[in-house]
Amino acid sequence: MKNKHLVFLFLAVAALGLFARLLPLRYRPFFRGPLFRMEISALDKIAISTPGQPDLVLQQTDYLWMAEQAGRTLLAPTPEVTRRLQALASIRHFESVKTTRPDTLGFGRAAALQLRLYRQNTLVEHIEIGSQAGQNGLGHTYLRLPGHGGIYKVDGAIRTLFLLRLRDLRPAAMAPIGVDSIRRFGIQWRQEPPVFFVQPQPGGRWQSAGAPERSMSADSVRAWLHLFQQLDNKPFAGNFDESQADQTLYATIYLEATGGAYLSFRFYALQPPDTPEDISDLRAQGLHSLPRYVVHSSRHTNQYFAIPDTALVHRICSGLLPDPGAPQPAPPAQ
Repeated sequence: MKNKHLVFLFLAVAALGLFARLLPLRYRPFFRGPLFRMEISALDKIAISTPGQPDLVLQQTDYLWMAEQAGRTLLAPTPEVTRRLQALASIRHFESVKTTRPDTLGFGRAAALQLRLYRQNTLVEHIEIGSQAGQNGLGHTYLRLPGHGGIYKVDGAIRTLFLLRLRDLRPAAMAPIGVDSIRRFGIQWRQEPPVFFVQPQPGGRWQSAGAPERSMSADSVRAWLHLFQQLDNKPFAGNFDESQADQTLYATIYLEATGGAYLSFRFYALQPPDTPEDISDLRAQGLHSLPRYVVHSSRHTNQYFAIPDTALVHRICSGLLPDPGAPQPAPPAQ
């Protein structure tokens, strides 16, 4: 009797298996729901390891995010950091990927990005970011979670979001004040007293605030103010020695806008430029020679930027007022 029951059980299981195979249903490795269960507002540290470059670390301090890479730091825009964390938290549709060749999905040692998220120095999540397909935020990205070995295909350009360098996080605009809002500016050569100009009437001529009296046309000043936009997105001046700032100061420009917004720019001349022992940083920034001039903006604390365009510096610093210390042309022979 027992054997008869076993035979019936075997036949029933076989029939169910055959029936299931005939059904037009297939296993779909798709999931809906959050891939990461974490509170992004509680995260206070992000470490990004990208092949071929130093680690980038974002650390939250007093509700502000500081970015550090290769010993250089700057204040990172909080919306930029939050936007990237929200992109992870918003992943709610993903596909589990089974493969014996994860390197073909961008998880090779020299290809994958390593992303580590912390809360109070405790590792919350470790994510490996593989290859990405698609453009303009569309397409998909492969993610691997080493904690349980799963590989997932998610929507969006996640790799692009975290493929960062320090300079990608700094504000691009060196002079974020509108040209038409400037109501007062000053030019100071080296350690000499500055010369300030004001515009008594909108659209009128600019007048010097002290003796000797000088005036400039509105069109000339407007064209000069537009030159500051060409200082945007300049590379870091890794070869600048801050201890020599007083000795190398070339000129200082002051800009004041309606409402009290204020900016200052200090230009430094390196004569001759000091060659650093390691020039890899310069090459990484696309510089083929050492720039002679360096600029510091009051908007970027403790950050100095190289200006490869020497003519641009001369137009900004002496385009309206000639440099009193520049060599004067020799008088014509009698």
